Amino acid sequence: MNVNEIASLGSNVKPVIQNENCAVLMLNDATGEGVMTVYRVMPGVMICFSDMHMEQCASEFELKNNRKIFCIDHCREGRIEREVKPGVFSIMQENELRLDNRENHKGTTYYPLKHYHGVSIFMEVVRR
Repeated sequence: MNVNEIASLGSNVKPVIQNENCAVLMLNDATGEGVMTVYRVMPGVMICFSDMHMEQCASEFELKNNRKIFCIDHCREGRIEREVKPGVFSIMQENELRLDNRENHKGTTYYPLKHYHGVSIFMEVVRR
């Protein structure tokens, strides 16, 4: 499993380096830039280190072909906010964990402190 197999990332995410075990992805917009470094740990498991230095970014992230994933997110520094459904917000700040399935990940992500540093562990859910 690599990030391109499970999801469409969007037009504002550009690979800097990419092979079967690692990808360095760059995001840019008018408010700043961000870097995500994704490593394939084993089949079905990836770890992503995110370093964002921006106020917000538009996420076009969308899971492909009915893929199912389970994510554990940890905020090391900063703050990240997003509206996952109308009137429902996901907010994560320093030293907090979040469990997520990335089904509502499309939309605008806000970084009110203008930075976010965190790690996410992606695990593919396979039903047999």
